[in-house]
Amino acid sequence: MNQQLLYAGMLLYIAVVLIVGYMVAGRGENPSFLAPFLLFVLPLLPLSYLYFRGTKKREKELFEIFYGDRLTGLGNRRKLLKDIESTPKEQALGLVIFDVDSFGEINDLFGIHGGDGVIRQIGNFLKEFVGREGIGGKEGEYLYRLSGDEFALLFLQAPSEDELLRISAKAVLELSQRRFFVKSNDIRLTMSAGVARSSKHQELYFGANSAKNYAKKERLEVALYDERMNHKEAYKKNLFWLKKLKESILHHRIIPYYQPIVNSKTGKIEKFETLARMIDEIGAVIPPSQFLEVAKKSKLYPEITKTIIEESFKTFAKEPFLFSINLSIKDLLNQKTMDFFFDRLKHYGVASKLSVEIVESESIHDYEGARRVLEEIRQAGCNISIDDFGSGYSNFGYILKLNAKFLKIDGSLIKEIAQDEKSQSIVKAIVYFAKETGLFTVAEFVHSKEVLEKVVGLGVDYLQGYYVGEPLDGRAYFSRPKENQPLGFSSQGRALDWQALMLSSSWGIVQLEQSL
Repeated sequence: MNQQLLYAGMLLYIAVVLIVGYMVAGRGENPSFLAPFLLFVLPLLPLSYLYFRGTKKREKELFEIFYGDRLTGLGNRRKLLKDIESTPKEQALGLVIFDVDSFGEINDLFGIHGGDGVIRQIGNFLKEFVGREGIGGKEGEYLYRLSGDEFALLFLQAPSEDELLRISAKAVLELSQRRFFVKSNDIRLTMSAGVARSSKHQELYFGANSAKNYAKKERLEVALYDERMNHKEAYKKNLFWLKKLKESILHHRIIPYYQPIVNSKTGKIEKFETLARMIDEIGAVIPPSQFLEVAKKSKLYPEITKTIIEESFKTFAKEPFLFSINLSIKDLLNQKTMDFFFDRLKHYGVASKLSVEIVESESIHDYEGARRVLEEIRQAGCNISIDDFGSGYSNFGYILKLNAKFLKIDGSLIKEIAQDEKSQSIVKAIVYFAKETGLFTVAEFVHSKEVLEKVVGLGVDYLQGYYVGEPLDGRAYFSRPKENQPLGFSSQGRALDWQALMLSSSWGIVQLEQSL
């Protein structure tokens, strides 16, 4: 009703302006120059107001979708990471992560809806608690639901470790004394808490989470993070992977794999993402999740990047497809790595085919330095792609400043999108943002027909995932005769008969056939 009145008022305003302008223009033999000004400019005022009012409303809705937890009204994990990242460097922060004990049993006994009701009650309890204690910011703005039965409390002005422990223990105690209700049943809950205090913001979440896991393992109510909790085990693991990494680099067993990316409107493969793989001494293929983080902390990491650059550029200099490689912020700020990148780019002449993917959730401490390098890459003729969008801070201004062409929607949003309404809302918002700003979207982790149908229905431009095609050695995709080159691949390496897809205006898939 208010919206209708607003539009009616706007139309009335425009009508009055037009009448006044006509009257002014009709007076005398020489109409005033003010008349055309009134006729043209003044009607734009209410239109401008409505436009900016709508823009602000959309921005607020997007913020709530990305950073809010629908069930409790608290901030979510993305908001926590954003709040940590936006705090001035070297400022000591405190973080407590709460985990409700044996919550799975409640879901088993009372179902998902019963469990959701208890989660809402826990959220309300924590809001009341931080309100009484005078912590957690205005109206609990620094209180978060991370996932499932995990909650977090952030202290921007961190008290002492003793005070953090006291507050955490009090919250745990009060929750255990609280009565919760589900389907007329009175239940009691307990929870564990992990506490961390640090001025090294990148370590804060890891510390609190490690302390929480330690508390649950040792059946403690509260635990304070101590580096010794994970030090020995991590040290042994790092040594193991460093040894394998050195051997793999020495024997040229770091190789690129390629995963196809399909145009959602045509069903054709248009490009490939280049992914690093390690081949061990017995020929087993090892994914980057096993060795890449260790590599980034060593002097061996630039060698992996250079190998992927050299081999992928050499491959696509001879192939008709577009392709992408992943560069980390560490790569962008390494002068020798970037000198090698530009030298190989010129040598193979693949700039027009190449997109450089950077991870959106990676923290950029030297933002200007990284942005300058990305601009040089763009000026050389390459495109910029933002990887894992929606997994981290989702800073829209940051995306626009980087002049990116592609947004790759994080797999965590796509994985359950066929059933998860919140994921659907977030992806819909990302697609809207991308179309409004001239960006193309890519859905990662398209692993089933149902997921494919859903993301296509939401308007995503490109598809990537095991249902479309798995990452394989280049020989699997590029060594076959060009005249027999299929349009798509299944996760078993078989051709997908995309022409057998029955298409509607929304590219709704009715039938999908596979042929050898």
